[in-house]
Amino acid sequence: MKELQLNILSILLISILLPISINAQNYHQWDLPDGAISRIGKGTIQKLTFSHDGKRLIVDTGIGLWNYDVSTGTELDFIAEYSSQILGVSPYSDAYVTLDSSNSLSLRDLVNPNFNVPLIGDSDGIRGVVFSPDRKILAGIFTDKIYLWDTITGKQSTFLEKPNGRFRTIVFNPNGNTIATIGFDSTVRLLDVNTGIETVRLSRYIFGSENIAFTPDSNTLITANRNESVELWDTESGERIQEIDTMSLLSIALSPDGKTLAVGGYDGLHLFDAITGAYIAEFGGHIRGVSKIAFSPDGSIIASSGAEELFVWDTKSRRRLLSIEGHIGVWGMAISPDGNTIATSIREKIYFRDLNSGKIEALIFAGHHSWYTDIAFSPDGTTLACNDSFIILWDLSNYVYQASIYGRSPTQHGFVRTSGYTSLAYSQDGHYLAAGNRYKYIHLFRNGRIYESSFIGHTDEVNSIAFSQDNTILASGSHDKTVRIWDVDTATEIHTCKGHTDNVNSVAITHDGSIIASGSDDTTIILWDVITGLPISTLVGHTHGVQSLAFSHDGKTLVSCAGEEDPTIRLWDIDTGEQKTLKGHRTGPRQLNFSPDGNTFISCNWDGEVLIWDYNAIIGTDSQPVVLSEDANKDGVVDLQDLIYVASQFGISAIDNSADINSDGIVNIEDILLVAAAINNQSNAPLKQTLIHSHLTREEVEEWVNQAMRLYPIKQDYHQGLTYLEQLLAHLTPNQTKLLANYPNPFNPETWIPYQLASDTNAKIDIYSVDGNLIRSLNLGFKPAGVYQNQKQAAYWDGKNQHGEPVASGVYFYSLIAGKFSGTKRMVIQK
Repeated sequence: MKELQLNILSILLISILLPISINAQNYHQWDLPDGAISRIGKGTIQKLTFSHDGKRLIVDTGIGLWNYDVSTGTELDFIAEYSSQILGVSPYSDAYVTLDSSNSLSLRDLVNPNFNVPLIGDSDGIRGVVFSPDRKILAGIFTDKIYLWDTITGKQSTFLEKPNGRFRTIVFNPNGNTIATIGFDSTVRLLDVNTGIETVRLSRYIFGSENIAFTPDSNTLITANRNESVELWDTESGERIQEIDTMSLLSIALSPDGKTLAVGGYDGLHLFDAITGAYIAEFGGHIRGVSKIAFSPDGSIIASSGAEELFVWDTKSRRRLLSIEGHIGVWGMAISPDGNTIATSIREKIYFRDLNSGKIEALIFAGHHSWYTDIAFSPDGTTLACNDSFIILWDLSNYVYQASIYGRSPTQHGFVRTSGYTSLAYSQDGHYLAAGNRYKYIHLFRNGRIYESSFIGHTDEVNSIAFSQDNTILASGSHDKTVRIWDVDTATEIHTCKGHTDNVNSVAITHDGSIIASGSDDTTIILWDVITGLPISTLVGHTHGVQSLAFSHDGKTLVSCAGEEDPTIRLWDIDTGEQKTLKGHRTGPRQLNFSPDGNTFISCNWDGEVLIWDYNAIIGTDSQPVVLSEDANKDGVVDLQDLIYVASQFGISAIDNSADINSDGIVNIEDILLVAAAINNQSNAPLKQTLIHSHLTREEVEEWVNQAMRLYPIKQDYHQGLTYLEQLLAHLTPNQTKLLANYPNPFNPETWIPYQLASDTNAKIDIYSVDGNLIRSLNLGFKPAGVYQNQKQAAYWDGKNQHGEPVASGVYFYSLIAGKFSGTKRMVIQK
C-alpha cells in the first residue's frame, strides 16, 4: 500500500511540474467519438482554472476540458469525457474528477492519460467536488451530505450527513481545516474538517448565493449575494465586516494576495479593493454578463467568460491579452444548400462557419431583443430566414437585414397580424416559406416573403414543419399531440394523424414523399403513410422526448435525437425497425440535419458542440448510391418529377440531354415509358395529392397512353411504363365534379378557384356580392374531365368586376356551373 501511495503521489507531482505536450493535430478532430469526422464549437463554459505556473488556462465546458496556452491562446489539448461527467478541476494543478456511466468516481490527470485513481465509496447523487488547498482531500457535494476522500488512497469517509439544510456550494479555507457551505436555505455554515461539527453560522441571511471565497489568512469569508452585493464576514465571530454594492453580480474571484476582488455581472467585469470595498476599475469588452472569473496564481492575469466570450486580461493595465473563440451555445442550426457553410444561432447572434475548417466567416448581430431558435437557408442560398417576434430575412450577399414579415391569423373579429414564430421551412423550389407559431397556425409566404394563406387546424403550438420534395405536401407537428398533412396550394388539411400521447416536436418526410416520421415527448417515433394518414410502425428506444428527425436521402434510414437528457443519436432501419446507437455528445443533441450530398449528417446541442458524422461509414457502406439513368432531374430518386421533366423536353434532339433516357438522340414517348416503368418497379403508387399539383393534365397523359399503344413491338419495360401511365390517367379522372376552396382566402387582390370535373363539359364560375348581385362571370369554356387545382389550371379572379373595376372589401360568393352540377362557396377580400 505504501508503494501504491508513493507512486500516486509521484505522478501527481510530475504532472504539476511537466508542461503539457502540444498536439499538432487539428483540434477539430481531437478526441472524437466513433463515427464522427469533425467537431465545430467548444462547449459552453462551466469553470475557469489556471495551471500552477500560470502558463495554461484550463476551461471546463459542457463537452469536456480544453487547455489553452495563455500567451498565445493556442489549443494545447482537449479531453472529451463523453461517457462520464467531469465533476471538478483542482485549482492551479492538473487533477480532475470524473463520474462514469456505472456511477464510479475516478481521480484523473490532464497531462498523464494513464493516471486513474478509483475513488471508493458511495457516489450516488454526487453533484460536484472540491479539492483542499494541498490537494490531499477531496470533498464531494451531495444534496444532503458531504463525503471526503483521501486522494492518495482513494478511500472515503463520511464528513457530514443530513444537516439542517441541503448543500448548494462548498469551499475549503486556505488552511484546509474548515469548509464553508451554502445551503439551499441560503444560509452559510463553517464546518470543522476533522469533526464535521458546525463552528460558525453567519449572522445574516444570504440570499441565493452560489459564490463564496476565503481570504488568504482564512480570517475573512466573502459571499456574493443575489441582491447584487458582496459581503465580508469574520470567520471567528460570524459577524459581517462590510458590504460592497456591485450593482450586478453573477460571479466573484479573489486575487491570490487577497487584496483585489473581481466581480462579474450583467454589466461586465469590475475590480474592487477587497479590504476597503473601494471601486478600482472596469474591464470593457463583454457584451453579455460575465459568469466565470479566475485569477492566475501570481494575480497578474485574469480570465473571464460570458455567454459567448472568453477573454484573458492583464490585471494592472486592464489590457485584453486574448480573445478565445468557439465557446458559444447553439439554439438553431442550418446547412447552406452548397454544403460549405453551417449557420448557428444563439440569442441575437448568428454565426456562419466554414463546414470543413470550422472557422467563423461572418456574424450577424440582430440586437438585444432578438431570440433566434430556428433558422433556414433559402434553396438558392441567398437568404437566411430566422424566427423571432416576426420572421426576419437576411441578405447573405453582404449579411445585412432584408425584411421583417408576418402573417395573419383568424379571430372572432376578423384577421389580425400574428407573431411568435416557432418553426420555419422553405419549399424545395424556394417558392414558399412556411412558418408555424405558438398560436396554433401555420403561415405560408409566397416568393419567400409575401403572405398568402394560413393553415388552420392545430389547436396548440406548432413545433415543426416540413415540405415534401415536390413541394405539394406540408407536414406539421404540434403540442396538440397530432401530426397534420396539408395540401400546400389550397392550404387545406388532408389528414389528421393521431397516435402520440404527448407533444409532437419534430416531423420529417422521405424524399419520395411516401412516409412522414414524427417524434414526440412520449419518447416514440411514429411512421405515417402519406396517402392514408395511417400509422405504419412505431419506433421505441429513446429514453426522453424525441426532439429532431432526419431521413437519409434514399429514405432507408431515419436519424433521431432526444435532447438534453438523452445523449444518444439513433439510426433506424425504416423497413425492419432495427437501430444503431451513437454516443458522442455529453448532453443530448437537439437538432439533426443531413448534408446536401447525403454523405454526412450533423448534430448539435445546447452546449455549443456541433458534430459531423460519416453516414456511409456508420451504416457500413462506403459505396456511392447507384445513379439511375431514369433519374432525369438528378435528385437521387426516380419519381413523378422525372416524368414531368422528360415531358418538358419532349421532341428535343440533343446529345447528353438527361431527359433522353435511352440515348437515342431524341426525347420521345420511349423515354416517358422508361421513366414510368422505373417508378412502377419501385412500387411507388402515384400520390393523388402530388398529382393534383403536378401540372400534368388528363389530355397530356391520355396522349402519352395513345402514343405508347401505337408502338410496335412494345417491349416489356414499355408494358410496365404503360401500366403506370394508365394509373396516372385514372387518378387524373375524378369520379365526381367538385368546387374546391379558393386560395388564398382572405385575399387581396387576386385569388385562384380550383375545381374538378368528372366528365367533359362546358364550365363557368359566377361571382356574387353578399346581396346576390352578379359581380363577374369567368367563362372557362369546354373542359375535359380532370382536376384543375394548381395556379396554371384553376380559375383566376383578379378581384375586379365586369367593368374592370376593383371591388370593395367584404364577403363574396362564387359558384361553379358545369353540366348538371352547381356548387357555391364563400370567400373574403380584405384590403
